[in-house]
Amino acid sequence: MSNDINKGAFFSIIVPMFNSERYIAHTINSIVEQSYSDWELILVDDGSTDDSFKVARKSTENVGHKVKMYSKSNSGLAETRNYGTKYIQGNYILFVDSDDYIDVDLLFILNEYIVKRNQPDILVFDYGEFDDGSNKVKLVTHFDKQLKRYGEVIWNKCFNVSFYIKNNFQFNKGITYEDTAIIHVIMALAKSIVKVEKVGYFYRRERIGSITSNKLDEEVDNRMLALDKFEENIQKYTQNSYILNKKLNRMNYFLSLSWIYLLLDYQNVSNHDDSYKKIVKKIKKSKIRLGIFKSRIAKDIILYLIVIISLDLKFDFIIKKISRMRSLGQ
Repeated sequence: MSNDINKGAFFSIIVPMFNSERYIAHTINSIVEQSYSDWELILVDDGSTDDSFKVARKSTENVGHKVKMYSKSNSGLAETRNYGTKYIQGNYILFVDSDDYIDVDLLFILNEYIVKRNQPDILVFDYGEFDDGSNKVKLVTHFDKQLKRYGEVIWNKCFNVSFYIKNNFQFNKGITYEDTAIIHVIMALAKSIVKVEKVGYFYRRERIGSITSNKLDEEVDNRMLALDKFEENIQKYTQNSYILNKKLNRMNYFLSLSWIYLLLDYQNVSNHDDSYKKIVKKIKKSKIRLGIFKSRIAKDIILYLIVIISLDLKFDFIIKKISRMRSLGQ
């Protein structure tokens, strides 16, 4: 990764592309039309077999001096993001997926917060979800100022490049849900995090052929693998430096909670299914079990205890009820 920072545009925006010819122009336009103009766009084509690269080049022809375009063989979203970070020259970095878009004033508002809040390591903003067909925003996710929750995705956050480079953050190659595997580690290691009162990012859901459209059993396996990588990343990013127990505890807490949420999200999988049994076994593992008690959030500890006791007593009806309540947002 380049150490030549603070010499380019203020914001570096990385957009990985793969067969995105239907969406990439909209994504790029949302960046090109920003009310704040001090940015650079890093487009990385991940071996697309359609006209993504051609469409992207046409969409940036009027701002060519602010755009870097790269093409490489297909290796997945994680490696494509890692590839893009090698070329950043800005002070802050954002990741935007090639079928999503950002609010026209996002960079302007982020800059205001950065100046007023003494250049924090991370800024978190709210996001909306819109349907692939209608493009209408159906759901908006807001986070409170305390950021007890902040979304386990990378794209509703803005990172100080110095902080990002110092820790040499890397997405895990060859997995889906790559954000889950690293985001809680990044957040825990930050010295300063600021909540931005802005719906800044818009996420396209239910895109045909996207990761989120995988079959249920495949998705369960993918999420389990991401959580295994999350556990590995905790060890990786805390072994060679002095880490306050509070930060390590925060990582382990989210690891435990993520396994509980996985169980509840896929409660409709048969109890006799191998994937379900693996989730249960993992939740009962001592290291993960203890992680939840590193939190002072009583409702999460209570939720965990209810699930554990229900599993031990085979009270599946209780877990199913909690699962339904969670799906309804109760």
